[in-house]
Amino acid sequence: MRKALSLLTFTIPLILLVALAEPVFGAEPPDLASRFSLAGGAAASAAGAAGDATDGGYFLSGAILDDLLLLYSDWTLTPVETMLTMSGGLVLLEYDKPIYDFILKHEPEVVDKYISPFFSKLGEWPALMGLTGVMVFVDPELSKEILLALLVDTVNTQVLKCLIGMSRPYVADEPQFIGPTFSDDYKAMPSGHTSSTFAVATVLALRYPKYSWLFYGAASLIGASRITEEQHWPSNVFFGAMVGVASARQVHEHRLDLVVLRLQF
Repeated sequence: MRKALSLLTFTIPLILLVALAEPVFGAEPPDLASRFSLAGGAAASAAGAAGDATDGGYFLSGAILDDLLLLYSDWTLTPVETMLTMSGGLVLLEYDKPIYDFILKHEPEVVDKYISPFFSKLGEWPALMGLTGVMVFVDPELSKEILLALLVDTVNTQVLKCLIGMSRPYVADEPQFIGPTFSDDYKAMPSGHTSSTFAVATVLALRYPKYSWLFYGAASLIGASRITEEQHWPSNVFFGAMVGVASARQVHEHRLDLVVLRLQF
């Protein structure tokens, strides 16, 4: 129970901050839709060329801020999803140690030596960026959305990791919270590999819903491998998946195109 209360100490202020900020950040700047598009490039250049010096100044100095305000202007999970996420995550948090011990105790040797390391590597940035690069030739627009989802997810995940400060399994016998930190040993919550792969899986599932089971299945295996690789507790993987889904929805629903990501493929 103490662990659950410790996590709530850090998560409740964040949720309240988002809720209070929403009315302020909810309004779109005028003509924002015409300025920003995942297509980027030509449309952006045309908009810039059509504007005067003042408009160009806004485009360069204010556009990124406008995108960020829109990015965090509303919560992307439904009330039911939020309730299930918090309740399920807190239950897992309370039983992290016994579930973790059970998984490692019954882990087959072939999983430990070969399967788990393989899937864990698939959740790293080189593999994910490789997938993004391949998608450039298949669907350039989708490739851009994957890239942006990964970047947004990375920011969300790293901020939470540093604020929560939860110990990794190899640090202590039981999960510990030390609060805000930059130590990698206390960046267990949430799992970055899991959040990144679920962000990619969500983007792909939104484009190809028929194969969503395949995308989320692969992401789940990668998340599970982070437990068997002794890098994360079960609750870290669960919350990581939710962060990844929410991050991808931020990008997909708002269709944002940060100025620094106006790429031409």
